[in-house]
Parts: sequence; C-alpha cells; structure tokens
Amino acid sequence: MRRLFTLILLLAAGAAQAQQAEVTALMENYWRAYSRSDFEAAAAFLDPRDVNSLRAGILPLFLQAADSKNVNVVPLVKVFFDDVPVAKRKDMTGPQVFAGMNRMMRDVMPTVYEALRKSSIQVTKVTVDADGMAVVEYTVRLPAEGDATDSERANLHEGRWYLRTKDSTAITIERFRMLLGLNFESGPEVKLSPPDTP
Repeated sequence: MRRLFTLILLLAAGAAQAQQAEVTALMENYWRAYSRSDFEAAAAFLDPRDVNSLRAGILPLFLQAADSKNVNVVPLVKVFFDDVPVAKRKDMTGPQVFAGMNRMMRDVMPTVYEALRKSSIQVTKVTVDADGMAVVEYTVRLPAEGDATDSERANLHEGRWYLRTKDSTAITIERFRMLLGLNFESGPEVKLSPPDTP
C-alpha cells in the first residue's frame, strides 16, 4: 500500500512539473511573438474565449468609427484595419481584431513597443492549481530601463494551456469605446416648452 501511495505522489509531482514547463513555454512564446509585434501569432496563445469576446465587442466599435470624420479617430481606424478591404472588415477573425487593436496601440505609443522589441523575459515561478488555473510570475528585462516584475494568469481549456487577458474583456472594450469617442450616445431631441406668459 505504501509503495502504491508513493507511486501516486511521484506521478502527481511529475504531472505538476510537466504543467509548469508547459505554462512556462506558453508565456515565453507569447512574449516572443508580442514583443516582435507579431500580434496575430501572439493571439494564438490567448484563451480563444477572451479573443472571441474582444472581437465581439471591439470590431463593432471600429466598424462604427470607420464613418467618423474626427481627425483624431480617422488614423486610429486606418491603422486598426490596415489593409483589410472594406467589404471584408465585418468578417475579421478574433486574432485579426487582436492584431488591429495592438497595431493601433503601437502607433499611439511607438517608443513603448520599440522598447518591447528589445526586451526579454525570465519566468521565475509558475503556480498551478488543481482546478486547471495557473499564475505565471516573470521578470521583464528592458535594456535601457532595467528589470520589472509582473504576473499573468493561465488556464486549461479543452486540454491546452492558454493565457488570459490581464484585464476583463469588458474593461478593454470600454476603454476602446472611450478612445474612439463612442462613449456618449445621443438620445432623442428634447424640445423645451415655451415659457408661460402671464
């Protein structure tokens, strides 16, 4: 009985180590793709439920903003859609939308993405829970700015590990709505009654 119990513990420990290695590789592959601005490739390492949720919320915003004449919005929309023909924009995939979002952010903050291009990461700790969730802790090395620490969440989905988006998709969608100037909806016209005359 003791030998069986020991075997079970060894198998469990081996499975945990395998999962830690898989999550470490996931984080490293995501960072490699994202830091090189290969955003569609980076999207493949994110939970497809998050990517599809972003597509469902963000693509309609940019389709609406495409009609904007605002001089601040027009270049953002142009970078987001890149070379996607107008007729095919509504059919963009989740990874294409993720890529468009991040191209736009790179266009707004080019120095940040240039620094990312020169960065590297070292995964320092992976904590895997029994319920298929994990936390990845890592150090980012930026040549001109030193090191910074951060963490990401990951989970098992359909037998594969994926990273989760740092913020909820609802928060991200709302930020883009405000960035595109779509945070206010015009309501019905209000007509004031003429003042009473004595």
